[in-house]
Amino acid sequence: MPIKPITLALLFSITAPIARAQCTGSIDLGPDTTLCAGDSLVLDAGEGFLTYNWNNGAGSEQLFTATATGLYTCVAGLVDTTINLVVNGDFSAGATGFSSGYVPGTGGEWGLLTNEGEYAVVANGADAHNNFAPCADHTGGGSNMLVVNGAGQANVPIWCQTINVVPGTDYAFSAWLVTMISENPAVLQFTINGNPIGQPLEAPFATCEWNQFHAVWNAGASTSAQICITNQNTILSGNDFALDDITFHPFCTFTDTVEVVFTPAPAPDLGPDQTLCSTDPFTLDPGVPGADSYLWNDGLATTPELVITAQGWYWVEVTTAGCTGTDSVWIGMIDLPGVDLGPDLDLCEGDTVTLAPGVLATHLWHDGSNGPTWTGWATAEVWAQVSSGPCTASDTVMVVFHPVPAPDLGTDQNVCGDGPVPLDPGVAGDSYDWNNGQAHDAQWEATATGWYHVSVTAHGCTGTDSVHIELVPVPVVDIGGDRTLCVGDSVVLVAGPAGGDYLWHDGSTGATWTGWASAETWVVVTEGFCSAEDQAMVTFEECVPVVDMPNVFTPNGDGDNPLFTPVHIAGIGSLSIEVFNRWGQLVFSSTSPNFGWNGRTVGGSAAPEGTYFWVLRYEGIKGDAGAQQGVVTLLR
Repeated sequence: MPIKPITLALLFSITAPIARAQCTGSIDLGPDTTLCAGDSLVLDAGEGFLTYNWNNGAGSEQLFTATATGLYTCVAGLVDTTINLVVNGDFSAGATGFSSGYVPGTGGEWGLLTNEGEYAVVANGADAHNNFAPCADHTGGGSNMLVVNGAGQANVPIWCQTINVVPGTDYAFSAWLVTMISENPAVLQFTINGNPIGQPLEAPFATCEWNQFHAVWNAGASTSAQICITNQNTILSGNDFALDDITFHPFCTFTDTVEVVFTPAPAPDLGPDQTLCSTDPFTLDPGVPGADSYLWNDGLATTPELVITAQGWYWVEVTTAGCTGTDSVWIGMIDLPGVDLGPDLDLCEGDTVTLAPGVLATHLWHDGSNGPTWTGWATAEVWAQVSSGPCTASDTVMVVFHPVPAPDLGTDQNVCGDGPVPLDPGVAGDSYDWNNGQAHDAQWEATATGWYHVSVTAHGCTGTDSVHIELVPVPVVDIGGDRTLCVGDSVVLVAGPAGGDYLWHDGSTGATWTGWASAETWVVVTEGFCSAEDQAMVTFEECVPVVDMPNVFTPNGDGDNPLFTPVHIAGIGSLSIEVFNRWGQLVFSSTSPNFGWNGRTVGGSAAPEGTYFWVLRYEGIKGDAGAQQGVVTLLR
């Protein structure tokens, strides 16, 4: 269908609704409160609000339970649905109350909205166009909606209305969109005072499924809001839709903050019940210094600590900031014998040790034995418990049998070269002695044929090892470096002085190798058990200069034959090329063997189609010079 010019026209005289005051009310979270740790406080923001936002998203319900000290803030919000500042947003009054860059439907072959860029207010989509889906209005009550045949231009206002607003106030904007033809659905952009709000709303491919756009807008310093809806889809086929139930409600928020402080209750700890094998005075300490008050055994004392000299039950109440904690303990007192097993011991594997507590009483050792002494030969945490009547005493000693270091210098070695050969005993130690005290490092190097010995000591335990090192000279081999020759020549590579066994890359075994073709050559020379190798790259190249040039190229951007460049090039040491148009003007030049002309002049502009003349001068690998010339056709 042809596209008619679209002009922005004011269809009706519109008076902006008068902004009315709103958002009266408040929420009350109660007074600041101090509680004891372990308690909780339920904060109530009140009923009737649409949204609740506690502490930046920590909660979204009316009630919030505070369990930790902090400032608790709630922002409660609701949309004042009693005030819709949009005039005729449900189109029940027909095509009134708004302006549009589209025009009312003029009719035609397909119905009232035959032409793009037209609208109609109807109750059913099929009433506006023969091919539109029979979609009812958003509420489904048989009321009106705004049906649109989308235009081919973007950003043409479909619906606009100007509303008076109160500066600094939040408003909730909403509109409903439905697809009339599933091909190329509309993409609507919503703006207020020329600024987009929210993301564009894409209509679904399915027809008759209403989708809502909604966003919250703050008036800032504005006293009026021009709300406009535009279509970003410019495809003419399809791109048909309807709008309904456009609303602009005041969005009210109310905030309150309360401070809740949880005072930790004291946690006195008198320790576990215990029997003291002594009748000396003993101090009970609840471990809570600086509390407001202390109470021991119903008035026994009110001091932070209590010194006792008799066994019995003892308890304490500790109070701080009105919060109280308690603890109790049983203390028994009897005499106790002493036990001493001596200091921790470090021994070597293979040794033995005997321990005795030195107390005539009943004994129990860590391994379950009960003799007056204990003898061991393996690492153990040894303890002895001595009992005398109801009291026991014990002592613990760590007995460690350290392994004797086992240095290993490896097997005797025959080494090619003059070293040095690194020697490592492979075991950690506190000290190292090489060859009867000549060195004391953890590693050593052998630089001459002979025997090498090491002693490694750890935790007082010493182990030794020896190795024999034989240093043997390495064969000398040198076949020279990489080289480049001309096809038809030959090369002879010499492995080195006569003697030893030879193995070349091609399996030959002579002292020399002769070649006529490119090869990555190498040779291994072996004398006794020592070997050495060398390698070189031998390259044979064509030395006769050859340059084949194309007679046509097409630098048209399709990637096929885009450059004027050699088809084949060989035997070239250096070259230069110049390309001229039919008037003899130079359009391209290069001295690179890999040159490529992209069809642009020296100034960078695209050269026209036509025939161009070229002259190429070169110097061959062997120094012979030459020149070629020809023509090439540029096609686009």
